[in-house]
Amino acid sequence: HDAIVRDDSTLVDECVVYPATTDARFRLSNRTRSPVHAVVEPWAEEYDLPAGGIREFVFSGPDPADLEVRLESTGITIYGWVGSALNEMGLPVPEIPRGVGDTRAR
Repeated sequence: HDAIVRDDSTLVDECVVYPATTDARFRLSNRTRSPVHAVVEPWAEEYDLPAGGIREFVFSGPDPADLEVRLESTGITIYGWVGSALNEMGLPVPEIPRGVGDTRAR
């Protein structure tokens, strides 16, 4: 099911209401001569950006926005933050139990 943004700027799915107080726009530009593979997590949305291509992603969620971008040899991965939704579709990012899959410094 999809999350919705209500008139009072809260983001709602069936179980949880998140305060949607900010939008974060992320523009990905491929200035190389080769296609770039991009993945947006945790929604597992995949995009192949052609050489010279541009793609914009809009995340909505609690303030402050906390996007994480990882450049790897296989492409780029963009991570939403807890409570955020991508392009106003899909479920907001749930909280992850401490210590599960978190490789960032605490």
